[in-house]
Amino acid sequence: AEVAAHAGIDLWGYELRSVSLMTAAFYPLYYYYYPEKWKWAEGISIDAAQQMFRQNAAFLEIINRRRPNVHAINLIVDELRPIIDPLGGGAVTLTHHPAPPPKRRGWFGR
Repeated sequence: AEVAAHAGIDLWGYELRSVSLMTAAFYPLYYYYYPEKWKWAEGISIDAAQQMFRQNAAFLEIINRRRPNVHAINLIVDELRPIIDPLGGGAVTLTHHPAPPPKRRGWFGR
């Protein structure tokens, strides 16, 4: 979807019966902290689940740029940054992490 966006195709906005790409992206976030609740495979430890997220975390940074201020994503990416995923977009923290807001200064720039 991110590559398509650069080619002028909006896959991010595609929706069918109220299910979108964002729905699919948000679905696994819960299992970062609660892998034992995953009903399709048994015995995934929290360490194994978090390692899987670390290896494939680029999508989280990309989603975070598209939908900033989602608490679950912020918790996970803050824990995993800097995210570098050679197969998922490279150094996505550098390319997709929003710049911090400028620091407020007093009256005369002090």
